[in-house]
Amino acid sequence: AIRFKMSNRRDKSQDGNEITKLSKKLVQIFLKNEESSENIERSFSHVMRILGSRISTSFVADEQTLVQNIQKKLLREEGTGSVQSFSDKYSKLCVKKNVENRFGILHLLSSISQNKSNLKVNSLSIDSSFTLKNVRDGNFAPEQKKIQNWSEKREENGEERKNARENAGVSVPLDPAKRNAANNVQKNEHFGTELTEELLLRDMIFVFQGIEGKYIKFNSKLDSFQIDSKYRTSKPFQDLTGKLCEVGWLYKKIRSFLDSARKNEYLNDKINSKSIGLIGQSFCAALEEEMMDYFRLIAVLETQIKAASVNGNGGFTLRRLLAWIEAPLQRLELMAMLVDCSEGKKGGALASSVRNFTDHGAPFVSQFASKVMTKLCKPLLGMIWDWIFEGELQDPYQEFFVAADSQVPLTNMWSEKYTIRKEMLPSFISISLAQKILGLGKSINFLQQCCKDSGWLMTRSSLLPSKGEKMELEYSDKLESELDGIVTKTGEKIHRRLIQILIEKFKFYDHCWAIKRFLLLGQGDFIQDLMERLGADLSKPSSVLSRVNLVGILNMAVRNSNVQYDPTEVQGRLDIRLLDPKKVGGNYVDGWDIFSLDYHVDLPINTILTPSVMNTYLKIFHFLWRIKRVEHSLSSVWSLHTLNTHNVSSSILKEVAGEIHRCHALRSEMLHFVKNLQYYIMFEVLETSWSDLSKEMKSAQDLDGLITSHSKYLKNIVEKCFLDASSADLLRELNELLQVIIHFCRVQQNLYNTISKDKEKRDESEPYFLSSDVENQLESVANEYESSFRSFTQVLSKQNNEHLKSFTWRIDFNDFFERRDRKGPSSKLADSFVEDDDS
Repeated sequence: AIRFKMSNRRDKSQDGNEITKLSKKLVQIFLKNEESSENIERSFSHVMRILGSRISTSFVADEQTLVQNIQKKLLREEGTGSVQSFSDKYSKLCVKKNVENRFGILHLLSSISQNKSNLKVNSLSIDSSFTLKNVRDGNFAPEQKKIQNWSEKREENGEERKNARENAGVSVPLDPAKRNAANNVQKNEHFGTELTEELLLRDMIFVFQGIEGKYIKFNSKLDSFQIDSKYRTSKPFQDLTGKLCEVGWLYKKIRSFLDSARKNEYLNDKINSKSIGLIGQSFCAALEEEMMDYFRLIAVLETQIKAASVNGNGGFTLRRLLAWIEAPLQRLELMAMLVDCSEGKKGGALASSVRNFTDHGAPFVSQFASKVMTKLCKPLLGMIWDWIFEGELQDPYQEFFVAADSQVPLTNMWSEKYTIRKEMLPSFISISLAQKILGLGKSINFLQQCCKDSGWLMTRSSLLPSKGEKMELEYSDKLESELDGIVTKTGEKIHRRLIQILIEKFKFYDHCWAIKRFLLLGQGDFIQDLMERLGADLSKPSSVLSRVNLVGILNMAVRNSNVQYDPTEVQGRLDIRLLDPKKVGGNYVDGWDIFSLDYHVDLPINTILTPSVMNTYLKIFHFLWRIKRVEHSLSSVWSLHTLNTHNVSSSILKEVAGEIHRCHALRSEMLHFVKNLQYYIMFEVLETSWSDLSKEMKSAQDLDGLITSHSKYLKNIVEKCFLDASSADLLRELNELLQVIIHFCRVQQNLYNTISKDKEKRDESEPYFLSSDVENQLESVANEYESSFRSFTQVLSKQNNEHLKSFTWRIDFNDFFERRDRKGPSSKLADSFVEDDDS
């Protein structure tokens, strides 16, 4: 190795001697007519100084940029053919192994082509003042005179020239002390007017850190760094300074954001509402980490500038500084854009803004944004992990997409306490995945707080990594699919555990079955016994009803029916509710209008059977109870008719046989309608809906599925029982029709009561005549029923629901009512039954 180095030095020394000999020979050829040897020696000395000087290019030797500029010029001036030809030749040039300085060759050819008539090569051509003629005559330009005087001083001091550097034209600088003295002279000469490149370079180190320098100040009005107006410099230096000051402006902008974020973190030792939150802090930490690389570069640049200042300013220029700072400038620009897009945002909204840059077409931008996202998403993914495995919501800054309302009671926890903040939902998490995450955390909290269950901990432990350690989630392009897999796998077991607890431990299915039997009148023996016992009390005005008496009757009905064999817990939940008479309305309100059965539920069953759901059940109960009352009243009238047939003398019965027969026929018509209505409701509505509910309850995947199934069951009953808004007209006609039937039962009871009273007063030998008031009442109620029934069937025929077709056919299966309607309304009660008598 030592031999190689010594050999290398000998080769360089030989090359230097050859250059010296050839240079001297060229000077002699050019000045062959010159007689004075003094002029020849002086010209030769000047040539050697030029060869050993620092004259070099003031730009960065970027070969690819130069090739692109040449191609653009050829495309603009000569077309695509020239570009293709140049590309082929350039490819061949790149293959040549013995060509080392391709940039110099390309730059020379490019400079020559710029002006074929005048060969001026930019930044490489030698000024005319350096020609041998001017050297011989001593006519130097001011700049060359300075160089000449500087060189003469150096020669006078006896300084020996050192070996040239590998790059031609760059020599070893002066002694530092003497060089500084020369610089001071220049500074004193131009102080307050013109700035040198060295002074600007020193100030740039401060500007890059967002600090004002001695000569470059920050203009707050223009929001930019500028050279102080007290100083001036050349136009090229001004342009370069302006470009370099952009770095300082970007740094100042980013630093201002970071300082502001840190300042707004806490206010009086409390969390500030303006805080950017945990995710924002991670974003700032990612920017700070990127700034560390920038600080390292600043330290390197400062070292380079100081070294250049000591060894000679020609080695480090503003152009070279611009080349050094090009890549950091791109990074700062990108960070400034991230700062702009994050202004006023936090949490998932901030993550969405930064994530948009990962889809950028430029690889540098997308990779940088992905790197920032990796750090930014750590708090967010940590919140998701705690929520789906612990049910904990650690969100002091309100930046997580799941929000909790601490004021909501446990009874409404599932439906109201936890919601999704759509504005905080990151763009890389879909709304469907967010709903899954929300439901999983809600299920864990429901098991803990409402069900008081601890068995879910074993289920969770089986899903965690070994030893129950927390797995670190990281941002990536596949994060959503990975997160969806974790949530789905975990949710299956947690939701299954919750449904198992509700059905097996809290008997949700049994409660629904009990409600069907009691509130939907499915327990026939109990309802029949209850109605018979309550009939006398409920016929009284509502103001005289006693709830204590009604509860006693309810307990008797329970003991006298199969309900007595139900579990005590079910029997204990059955109760009576009396509605407010003022809310029922009407001039006269009796016990039938305000009476209803009730079924009490508590946590966690009332999460599904909420108060609003139970009110819907009571609404259905009132509808079914009204129909049951009508059916019971018609049956009571038949019992009264049978009783009076045996008690009243045959002579009286013969006199009123026609009226009684016609009332019996009308009652049979009414009973036919009510029985078919009950059949439709009990079998085609309630039983089919219950069958569907039972199937869906078994296939429910989570609590939301269970709630949805029950809501669908209840909605189906409401729609088919004419209790929804679309069936309001039909329900009104039905209520009027039922009211007419109840009125008919009262009129018929009045008929039998009148006959019984007249029997005691009248002599059996005298003929019996029914009072005209009773006949008029019977005539009126018959006509009213016919009219109401016709209105009901007309509205019913306009309904487009498939489930009503069977009911419509049943109430007029032999077209009896259709034929009667074609004849027109009857004027007397007897006319209504002519067809019946003929048959």
